[in-house]
Amino acid sequence: MPLEPFRFLHAANLFLDHQLHGVGPVPDHLREPLERATLLAWERIVDAAITRQVDFVLLAGNSFDAADHSLTGQVALVEGLESLDEHNIPVFIVPGSADPDMAWRLGMSLPENVTRFGGELSEPVSLSRDGRPFVTIHHVMANTRDLNATDGNGLDELAVFAPHFDPDECGPFDIALLESVTNDAAIAPELQDHETPSSADWRSGSIPFAKPALDPEVVKQCPIEYWALGDNTHRQSWRVGRGLAHSPGSTQGISPTDTGLLGCTLVEVESDGRVRESFIPTARVRWENVTVSVPPQTTREYVMQQLRNGLDAIPRTTQEELWLVTWNITGSGRFYDDLQDLDCARRLWTDALQSLAGSSPQFHLRKIQYTNPVADEPGTNFLAEEFSRQLASWPATPQLAEQLIAASQLADTAWANRLKPALAEVNPQAAIQEAHRLGWAWLKNGI
Repeated sequence: MPLEPFRFLHAANLFLDHQLHGVGPVPDHLREPLERATLLAWERIVDAAITRQVDFVLLAGNSFDAADHSLTGQVALVEGLESLDEHNIPVFIVPGSADPDMAWRLGMSLPENVTRFGGELSEPVSLSRDGRPFVTIHHVMANTRDLNATDGNGLDELAVFAPHFDPDECGPFDIALLESVTNDAAIAPELQDHETPSSADWRSGSIPFAKPALDPEVVKQCPIEYWALGDNTHRQSWRVGRGLAHSPGSTQGISPTDTGLLGCTLVEVESDGRVRESFIPTARVRWENVTVSVPPQTTREYVMQQLRNGLDAIPRTTQEELWLVTWNITGSGRFYDDLQDLDCARRLWTDALQSLAGSSPQFHLRKIQYTNPVADEPGTNFLAEEFSRQLASWPATPQLAEQLIAASQLADTAWANRLKPALAEVNPQAAIQEAHRLGWAWLKNGI
């Protein structure tokens, strides 16, 4: 029997009113778009749902960060849900690692179109059109199973979601809305990209990507056509059992690691059961990296053109108003040495982008990074090469600065006591990188 075609929006990681990490100093005219970036992304989701006349919306975790205690974020969330209610669009929500079930229970009044799963396994909900059910949405909670076994990497061998589906509760098309993987959940080795993130990881801006562990032996018995996931920063789809698993990624990047196109997903189910996904961009502010290689013999104009070409080569959307760019400079030669003067590099950036002034998006240079230089011919700059090798052997750990001070002539001096309170603010990786840059500049000529 053919299905009733329908469509829905799948979004996650709204982080409403959460402030972006690692932006650095910005001019006053950029503060407003940065401060309201996550709120505008949510407004775009609501507008997309209404404009495309979707049948329902799925919010798959991290709608806000409970640690923010943001009244502004909660008000924005409720206002958006009320707008969807006015257009008779149901919304289904599960908590994530940053917005646990308890945070939703603290006085937030949600409109009647909202079904909030969480805290305990909820009954499935069926939606109907003209009296005929066309979809059933199941709440699935993560459950880990300790097999007391590890693979060669020391990872837990298996973590499973073990949902139980009653055939009488299944519909023509079944969706599993997955509650967040908890921090102690293991990841099946064949599905792992990185470790599972915790709420603290989100707030620190260090977010790895991991496919949740879906045990094939469990899911192949599940009558699920679409597994709706969240908690990951970047979108990805993959086959799971008889269905499709999808994570839409974040709607707005929070930290410099959240590069690329971000948004939500429009999912359309055809009458023959085929599932079609369309990306909807929502991010107002975008994090990006651009790398320029400076050859030994070059000109300022050439490097400026390479910078413009590098930015132009990155796919973009008209939704993006501001890019926060990390400029990676690599190479060798006299002009590369000149660019290691940050003021010189910033002037080149400004001149290169002058022709783009007034266009959209705006490009804001948040950071300049230098790739560790290498000698044109091994052995020609012995001191610099040896210095680089020594630095490369140092672990970039928070204890590095303390260890270096303790091993230096500053140990047990008044200067050491003055330095120690500031060590917590030192980024060891950035310090090593700057040491590489300065050391090569001083020692490259073997003096």
